[in-house]
Amino acid sequence: MNLQCGEWLFLNHLTMSNLLTRAESAKLLKISIQSLDNHIKSGLIPAYKIGSSVRLHFEDVFNALDKIEIDE
Repeated sequence: MNLQCGEWLFLNHLTMSNLLTRAESAKLLKISIQSLDNHIKSGLIPAYKIGSSVRLHFEDVFNALDKIEIDE
């Protein structure tokens, strides 16, 4: 994976917090939030409900990079 400086800083921030929002996860995967929701519903990426929010573990999102087809 080739990362530019801004992408590396974003990625570094995400690994420190470990829990990602749907928007952060979609940005990392370079897919739409709707596509992310489809992957969550299909069971490809586990998601966790915390109160009224949905969060994803960084490791689960990172591991999904090899499993999904990136939108262009």
